[in-house]
Amino acid sequence: MIKNVKVRLNLDKEEHRRAYEILSHSGKSISQFVTAAVNKYGGYLSEEEEKERLLREISETVRGTILQMFGAALISGQAYPVMKKPEDDTDIAEESGAIADDFLENF
Repeated sequence: MIKNVKVRLNLDKEEHRRAYEILSHSGKSISQFVTAAVNKYGGYLSEEEEKERLLREISETVRGTILQMFGAALISGQAYPVMKKPEDDTDIAEESGAIADDFLENF
């Protein structure tokens, strides 16, 4: 089934003119371009939703990086210089996870 969608661009508006120029010079049909763009973009987010998404991605990336770093230290049996060795019987992984969680809560 084919659906038709009408798009009106007001070339007096800078945003619309730029969009039209991109569409007309893309080397693809407008249908192909719009389909790829919409599928890539995934939907329109409000500014607040976009900020939340970005913060979530940053937090996940930082958390993963920290866990990889501490995980590598645990596997090699060596602590990174910035990490002090716990004085009691606390497991290094638990302390590292707590440090990472404390750090990420500041976002």
